Amino acid sequence: MLQTLKEVLEETLKTAIILKKADSLKFMRMIDPVNTETVLLDIIYNSIDDTTFNVTAKLSTDEMMCFKFQGAFLLLK
Repeated sequence: MLQTLKEVLEETLKTAIILKKADSLKFMRMIDPVNTETVLLDIIYNSIDDTTFNVTAKLSTDEMMCFKFQGAFLLLK
């Protein structure tokens, strides 16, 4: 789930990133790809400086929360 978040952010930002810190990381429910066709990823991010940005994200299926993240990523240039 964390990898999914990272890949979506990289695609959105059009650059490679690396996890800097995870202030809060909660895995609340497993996602079975055989039985789950759709997942919803909500992401809020804001830039701290030229290379660092804060991220808050939630991943859910069928209105059941599966994953919560709050932390920071670094841009790799």
